[in-house]
Amino acid sequence: MSLKTSYIKTLIKENNIKVIKKFKLNNYKYGCIIKINNQKYFLKIGYSIFNKIKFYNEISGYKEFKNKKFLYPKIIKYAFTDDVSYILFEYIENLRKAFNYFSINAYSNFKNNRTSLKNYLIGLKNNYKKHDQIINRIIYKKKFNLNDMILTCKSHGDFVFSNVLFKNGYQYIIDFEEFKNNRIYLYDFIHWYLQPIIQFMIKRFNINVCIFIINIFLVFFKKFLCFKFKLRFEDADIYLKLYFLERNLLFKNEIFNFPKSKQLNYELKMKFIILINRLYEFE
Repeated sequence: MSLKTSYIKTLIKENNIKVIKKFKLNNYKYGCIIKINNQKYFLKIGYSIFNKIKFYNEISGYKEFKNKKFLYPKIIKYAFTDDVSYILFEYIENLRKAFNYFSINAYSNFKNNRTSLKNYLIGLKNNYKKHDQIINRIIYKKKFNLNDMILTCKSHGDFVFSNVLFKNGYQYIIDFEEFKNNRIYLYDFIHWYLQPIIQFMIKRFNINVCIFIINIFLVFFKKFLCFKFKLRFEDADIYLKLYFLERNLLFKNEIFNFPKSKQLNYELKMKFIILINRLYEFE
């Protein structure tokens, strides 16, 4: 789809909007840097019911994900329909300079809730209903002790370097499309460190080399989690498995909802899915 739809053209015309820059984000989503009355804003536009749900998540995330270490762009206006939705944000000029990757503590000190693995997996089934057979298989194969208790909390869902903006010494978090109120409490911390490492590797090496190196790396990463969060090794292993399980479900959900020709990074997502299932045999 194009930004040159009647809806968007009307929106721009009626609000006296000047489009400075427009670009494709992913899966029928577009972004625009715009100017209204000499003030810059960021306009995010999404087509389809799937993106309507993503944008609703984003609004919820900005309202509920509160962390004193970060700031958040203000939401000026938003609208949701089954055909097209949009969110208008305060524009944050990203003045990223030299940055110590380890200077951000990706762990958010939210109040943790205790739940059983059984209830957590049922929650995943409800969130990813089109792929509930994966959860059913995990339960049938007894890959987890369903009576084990885990900690959950609010989670950004895609907490990575590219979703942090820097301006005047402050750090702003953006892109809450994967926000959830109830996700394993180490999800964002794990994602901050693992996502860029795995992405770097699968772009450059074949899948067998990636699996070999990542398996070695995960042993040390589990020990790091045990040290930082005072976990048993078995508990760190459970949190990592649950992290990879949800990443698998999330990628499959995106691939299922959009045709291959309309997706950015389709091949990369497929490699992620293959890698995850070679590591943990979820499918």
